Amino acid sequence: MNSIYKFPLNINASIEIDMPAGAQILTIETQNNEPQMWALVETLEDPEIRFFKVVSTGDPIDCEGELVYLGSFIIDDGLIRHVFEEIALVDEFQE
Repeated sequence: MNSIYKFPLNINASIEIDMPAGAQILTIETQNNEPQMWALVETLEDPEIRFFKVVSTGDPIDCEGELVYLGSFIIDDGLIRHVFEEIALVDEFQE
């Protein structure tokens, strides 16, 4: 069964989130001045760990994989933060 789940985000952090496999990220917004991410999920899927980065404008981004931009948000401190999913690079020589 499909459902929409909400996942809290930490500011200026690398985040690991367990979510049902194949979850589709819908939006990034704030709720009560707290950053949140909403995703369409298949509730019967097994969980998988996905990796996200939240960075402020102008900050360096440390990552080892490909970054996929998901959205931006602003909270009371006035800084705009940007959310990316880090897609791990697959080792070409894995068996």
